[in-house]
Amino acid sequence: MTAYDYPVIEETQRPVAVGKDAKFVSRNLHNSHMIFIGQSVFASQLYQNRLNRKFNLLKSVWENDTMFSSSITEITSHPAYHAVIKLGQEVLPLIIQDLQTTNNHWFYALEILTGENPIRPEHRGNVEQMKSDWVDWANRYNIA
Repeated sequence: MTAYDYPVIEETQRPVAVGKDAKFVSRNLHNSHMIFIGQSVFASQLYQNRLNRKFNLLKSVWENDTMFSSSITEITSHPAYHAVIKLGQEVLPLIIQDLQTTNNHWFYALEILTGENPIRPEHRGNVEQMKSDWVDWANRYNIA
């Protein structure tokens, strides 16, 4: 075949081993990626660093936009707050760490991410006790 010849229909339908390999790789790319991330210290650390940066950026935007608000609805309905929730359960340690050092209202996000609410009824409304209940919960599950 010269540079000017184009394949005829029969040639394009011929099975090619690379095509099968490519299909296999395509089907298993996600699994392979997750195995690599899980087993590679470098990749895992890189992923964690990116997650930390994204969390801190979203937290900063959320704090700046809601710092003068006293409305819990306004604070917890902010797009950056919901973007943190969308990061998934992998941000739980970051939220717990932040909860220990600030009075940020992470209670709604924690409940959404965990499906639990360890705050005792008598502690509702007392931010320090609510924080303590969540930190105790995180310690029980080795999250913090």
